[in-house]
Amino acid sequence: MRGFQWAALAAACVVAGGAIAQVMPSPNAASVPGVVIGADLLRWDPDIRYGRLANGLRYAVRHNAAPKGAISLRLGVGVGSYDEADDERGVAHFVEHMGFSGTRSFPESRLEATFAPLGVAFGRDHNAATELTQTTYQIDLPAAEAGEVDQAMTWLRDVADGMLFQEAAVAKERGVIQAERATRAGAFGDLRQRMEDFQDATLRANARQPIGTEASIAAMTPARLKAFYDRWYRPDNAVVVLVGDLPLDELEAKVKATFGDWTPRGPAGARAPRTPPTAARGLETLVQTDVHLAAVEAICRVTGPDPLGPEEVKLRTRLLRGVWSTVLQHRIDAAKSRLGAPIVEASIASDARPDSLKTCVEIVPEKGQAARALAMVQAEIRRFAADGPSETEVDSAVEEVRSYVRGAITGLAHASPDQANDILDRALDRMPTLAPREALMAFDVLLEGSRPATVSAAFARDWAGWGPLVVATSPEPLTEATVRAAMAEDKAAPKLAAAAADPTAAKWAYDSFGADGKVVQRTALTAPDFVRLRFANGVILNFRRNKYDGKSVAVRVRFGSGRREIAGDDLLLAQIGADFLKTGGLGRNSYADIAERLRDESWDVKLYIGDDAFFMQGDTNASSLDEELHVLSAYLTDPGFRPSLDGEIATAVDAAYRSYASVPALLLGESMAEAVTPGQPNNLPPRERLMATRNADFARILKPALTGAPLEVTIVGDIDEKTAIAAVATSLGALPPRTGPRPQPKAWFMRFPQTLPDVVRVQHQGNSEQAMLGAYWPLYVATPARRREEYSLLLIAAIMRDQLRHRVREDLGMTYSPDAATRMPDNADQGYLLAVVETRPADAETVLKEVRAMADRLARGEITQSELDAARTPLLSQFQAGEATNDYWASALTFSTGDGQGMRDLLERRQRIGALTVDDLKQAAAQWLSRPPVVILATPATKEARK
Repeated sequence: MRGFQWAALAAACVVAGGAIAQVMPSPNAASVPGVVIGADLLRWDPDIRYGRLANGLRYAVRHNAAPKGAISLRLGVGVGSYDEADDERGVAHFVEHMGFSGTRSFPESRLEATFAPLGVAFGRDHNAATELTQTTYQIDLPAAEAGEVDQAMTWLRDVADGMLFQEAAVAKERGVIQAERATRAGAFGDLRQRMEDFQDATLRANARQPIGTEASIAAMTPARLKAFYDRWYRPDNAVVVLVGDLPLDELEAKVKATFGDWTPRGPAGARAPRTPPTAARGLETLVQTDVHLAAVEAICRVTGPDPLGPEEVKLRTRLLRGVWSTVLQHRIDAAKSRLGAPIVEASIASDARPDSLKTCVEIVPEKGQAARALAMVQAEIRRFAADGPSETEVDSAVEEVRSYVRGAITGLAHASPDQANDILDRALDRMPTLAPREALMAFDVLLEGSRPATVSAAFARDWAGWGPLVVATSPEPLTEATVRAAMAEDKAAPKLAAAAADPTAAKWAYDSFGADGKVVQRTALTAPDFVRLRFANGVILNFRRNKYDGKSVAVRVRFGSGRREIAGDDLLLAQIGADFLKTGGLGRNSYADIAERLRDESWDVKLYIGDDAFFMQGDTNASSLDEELHVLSAYLTDPGFRPSLDGEIATAVDAAYRSYASVPALLLGESMAEAVTPGQPNNLPPRERLMATRNADFARILKPALTGAPLEVTIVGDIDEKTAIAAVATSLGALPPRTGPRPQPKAWFMRFPQTLPDVVRVQHQGNSEQAMLGAYWPLYVATPARRREEYSLLLIAAIMRDQLRHRVREDLGMTYSPDAATRMPDNADQGYLLAVVETRPADAETVLKEVRAMADRLARGEITQSELDAARTPLLSQFQAGEATNDYWASALTFSTGDGQGMRDLLERRQRIGALTVDDLKQAAAQWLSRPPVVILATPATKEARK
């Protein structure tokens, strides 16, 4: 689930994708070979006040002023789906839903009506989650006013012992949960379940997925729900966490006043056995072929859960798992980087459950290379098992983990919602939340003395039990015999020689970009407060110090004209090329070289194509800012677009086409584009055209802007101006000048035709339980002069989303998470308002009628002040919370040059939306919702059509 500090301590497990168990301090010294661990190694963060009430309820409170004046409240119950009886599958999750469907103080229709006016958005600020071992409830208030906090505390107490389980509410929620189950099943839910059944066989964790089964949900009764609720929702099995802008004494007093008289109802529940994998399983295979499947493979092992013992020893076990995973991952990456390697991607993932640990190496092979990819990865696993890591590899992996820990500490969750989540997760697992320095100290002690033999022993423990279990999906013919042969291919072969060096690799070539740049102009600006500096080479630096987002630093580089300097026929290629820029490497160094060079740094490179500019993003932290700007400078002067990625591009394109056929949401958008603008650049072209795409095509389209357009960099974070200037001076500020306007070919922007289709019916090849409809109302081409109308339509979409949730989800139980939104870029594509509802195929026509009727009511002006407030207040609260983040200010300052309209839009957004009236909304709805929408309805293909 969520977490920071122990996830940081077990950072290499994160690299391996592992679920990291957390621990509490042991009362006695722990014994670890070669390591002396004192009893006080894991010390609690002194800024958090912990306590236990007389009834057994544990609590934690912390003062935090980010966001200022806000408060986050959490209730965690130490039970999830794992402890359900055979006839209760899905009951823990069903109970979670009932916390929103009628309680002692909040009848079903009153809960959202109470909290929406307080700025609390359902699903974002007010939500819950059920996992195998815990159920959590959250509510985040933008203001810690006494009355509002008391209402939130009352709801948490109602969740604890005031759920009503009324027959009508249970019946409605049953439909919602069935819709949620269909949503979570995804395009190939049955296939995924077959694969999990194969890997996890008789394990209880596999038979206790929180969503339950269709039969168990249908059979759920109020009595069964209440029986589970009474057994497990008890003060001695719960934790309350409050984090926010109130004094500690006041926070603690609220917990005591609200929960002090909570008493258990009946006997406590009995925990289900944590039975580990039994019997013996060797090499087994499961192969699934279908033309709509992407090629994916996994080599897995399933063994027992981590052994019981002193808490520090358990944590060290997980840290060592991270170390061996890091070493093996680097070996696989090195094999992948060889010329002609059959692997697009491979990664190690671990999943810790109450009864088992599953560890997999997941592989994406190049098209047609499934057997070779398996053989290559299996060969690396065999060599690692036989020879173990070298001293150098262990030292390097430990240093990489330590660097990750430092980076995670500098990026410590600062906002109250994140801190509340972290503390709750730790407390439910009965472990401490550590102060940052304590976390780093514990890491150093726990991994002291790690040697190759230690890491090899950790690998042998984890890569044991059942297996190897190999699963493979393929769009092409693939047999289990082929898979078995690939796994055994190198068994009797001698050890492979070291990989030949990649002839394109070289020493790191981007330490220097010339003499340090000089600042020739400095302008201090107010409203907002930031500094704009111009370097001698023309580079502009916008800088603002922001102390409210930890030690993270946001970096944005704006250049060129974006979509306006891309010919319409090249638009899709440009968008794909932007995604491949990072892995395409540099002219003199491959992506593997970059990853190795920056292994100990926090860095990233993302390229976005805006309507008026290109944007490169590379968020980092204060200690890695220099390296981040150097790597961005390298991509902006010598992007690689290496031919070695051509096979990976073809594999990704092939997988994307298969996804369009099987994922309703993707099919929806493509079908809309084809319906309203047939044959235009925003449509998916024939497969053959994109399959022929090469990195040279991306270079032709993107390289001129990357290497020639003038640059404007924005840096926001908790660093001083001198540091920001120095970092830019040695990187972007040292580049040769870039001058002159960019070419402007005839760009293409989408326009709806005058005559619109009504209902376009398409069939998808995915989950037979899923249907999806999208209703698109054409709007206009947005401009700053029409911002009031644009914001009115934004709120109309929010009202429509609320109404869809009330009517289609809560009243009819026909969907789980309906949505409505507007898309309105300035002076670019024509805007539209979109409503999307996922439902069961049998309910699709009914849902469509409800969507049309809802739009008709809005067009007739049936909008009330209370509906406007319920939609607007949570939106304004969300905007306000975001205004303390680096991302918000980086976005604002990135648009501060020129006429500054983009920055003003962000700065004035809340004020402008807050000034809108019901009449504004009625006028916009009457004009734009009176016309029938374009409706795309995606339903499952028949069995005959799937063949």
